[in-house]
Amino acid sequence: NAYESLNGPEDPSTIEAELLMLEVQVNLGYYDSDRMEKDLKKMFALAQKVLGQYSETRIQSAFVLGIFMRDEENWTKGGEGEKYLRLAYTWEKETFCSDSEYSYELARLLLTYDHTEALKILREAFKIEIKSTGKNQYCKLIAGLYHEALQEAIQEESSNSALREELEYLKEQMPGCDDSDSGSDSDSDSDIDSDS
Repeated sequence: NAYESLNGPEDPSTIEAELLMLEVQVNLGYYDSDRMEKDLKKMFALAQKVLGQYSETRIQSAFVLGIFMRDEENWTKGGEGEKYLRLAYTWEKETFCSDSEYSYELARLLLTYDHTEALKILREAFKIEIKSTGKNQYCKLIAGLYHEALQEAIQEESSNSALREELEYLKEQMPGCDDSDSGSDSDSDSDIDSDS
């Protein structure tokens, strides 16, 4: 490997470059599962050993491994996917504020079996996003998932008026956050360009 021969396998830039390559493969779905698991766990261990507590690459190594394991385990409750996604989420909160991508992916997993915790994470992530970045793409993604989690919670606790108020508040803050799950029953301008 070109990076290794240049800097050695434990150089932070080597770890960063290798992790990036693995992440691209995970995102594209091009990999041999057993080998990818081995490589990602090796990167994770190296990142723990070599990189400082506040290194974004160290956090990313847990995140990529978490995404991979989550998909390999078919989104199992309490699996390794959850374990590593939680690590990335927790480390990110300890170091910076909160990275919406980490919150979003952990909440997506949790929403399949624990909407209460998912809701807690999304509530917090949405508050941070709306304050810091305004209505960017990630804010929209989080709002959509937040909307879904609130609807699930309302179905289970139909008498909980606080949840309904929270849903109304969310719709005020992010009009259109429920577009994705409302089908195409609205002929407004907002969804004209959705298939471009």
